[in-house]
Amino acid sequence: MLRSELMSRLIIGISTFVEYFIFIRILNYLEERRYEKRYLDIVFLLIGVLDSIILFSRETQYYGFITNLKWISFILFIKLNYKISNYRVLLYYLTYTTVQYVIWQWVYYIVFFFVTGHSEYASPTSEYNHNIIAIIGSSITIFINISYVNLIKRFKDMEKEKVSVVIIIGCVISNFTVAIMNSLPTWTYMFRMNYSYDQLNVFNINVTPKLSFTSSFLLLMIVFKIIRDIKEKSEERLLKEKIDIQYKYYLNLQESQNKVKKLYHDINNHMFCIKNLSSDKEDVNKYIDEMSKELNQFKEIHNTGNMILDIILNEKQNICNENNIDLTCDVNFSKCNFIEMTDVCSIFSNILDNAIEACNKTSMDKKYIKIRGTLVKSYYVIRCENSKTNKLEIKNSKIITSKKDKFIHGIGLKSVKSSIKKYNGDLEIEDFKNKFLLQIYIPIDENMTVGATKVPVVL
Repeated sequence: MLRSELMSRLIIGISTFVEYFIFIRILNYLEERRYEKRYLDIVFLLIGVLDSIILFSRETQYYGFITNLKWISFILFIKLNYKISNYRVLLYYLTYTTVQYVIWQWVYYIVFFFVTGHSEYASPTSEYNHNIIAIIGSSITIFINISYVNLIKRFKDMEKEKVSVVIIIGCVISNFTVAIMNSLPTWTYMFRMNYSYDQLNVFNINVTPKLSFTSSFLLLMIVFKIIRDIKEKSEERLLKEKIDIQYKYYLNLQESQNKVKKLYHDINNHMFCIKNLSSDKEDVNKYIDEMSKELNQFKEIHNTGNMILDIILNEKQNICNENNIDLTCDVNFSKCNFIEMTDVCSIFSNILDNAIEACNKTSMDKKYIKIRGTLVKSYYVIRCENSKTNKLEIKNSKIITSKKDKFIHGIGLKSVKSSIKKYNGDLEIEDFKNKFLLQIYIPIDENMTVGATKVPVVL
């Protein structure tokens, strides 16, 4: 008797500790950690050890304390240790604790029935049988907890659509189970079945609310996810259309500029001939000089090593000149042939458009844009700085806008992020009092980026 009681306490304590340990393993597999060091893991596991010791010693006066400590530690551990939103914190906590509780109730009920031949409340059970039930039930739950890790690995490898389907099926099954358990008392009465109403009441009071609430919460999350996916697909479609339009525009502009270049050289030659042949040289020279000045605006100002980028910079230079914005460009793009033309359009045209828009909103006398692109170690770094006066709200590298058209506004920056994501690039934005700074890091060679650190570019 004493040996079985000691064994049951030990197995229950181990089962409780395994519950904490597996929870850490699952979260480490699913989510990105905030810190590499495992101090919070150790603290969380120590709480699990404390929980196990209290259950082992059966100090019932501390059960309420450890229950409150458990749910507080679970939520704080998730929030402090992982880069996830508040609703995902609640999702993980509710799902894991509810699954643990429901599985334990079912395992305990089934093991109890097989050991004693009746339900828990049908007739008294010896202390020895209770210990055997605890040993078997806790051992089964330990095995189930360990199997969670492999199950989660398969779950993560599934496509997002399939994951949603699995969650919906799980919610339907849980709601169906709740409906059956709620209707069992009616069935037992109708068919005069010999069943313990106390057992049903305990199940319905303890399990049904948790199961119903969690399944409803999961279904609500699925609905929000579907809405978010629809919005993201709409944004992706808009981004693609915007990039395609930009690319076609600059291709047409390139063709036009090529014709202008040819015409520019031809006219220069003609004017040189006229200048030498004319008798009234003073008036003719004045006229030719004025024409030359007009033609000079078609000369290429920028030479980056990329034809499309040259056209973009030249066009933005003209826009800046019209708006009294001082544009300084120092871009060497000769080593970036791996970047597709559509992405070149997306990155440079959008960041310059945003900078020009910000400059036009300011009342400062000196409006400026400085853009530089250069190699730093194994990164191609693009740095764009512009003057501004309005204060921006930045959250998670996103500019929070107060405009009514929030869906459309900000598409430019999302387009830039979408383009640099193809090349495993990063985007950083900083808001100062009188200037806005955007930096893009694109790895030139993936093999060279191992251990490389980002180095800020100084204009």
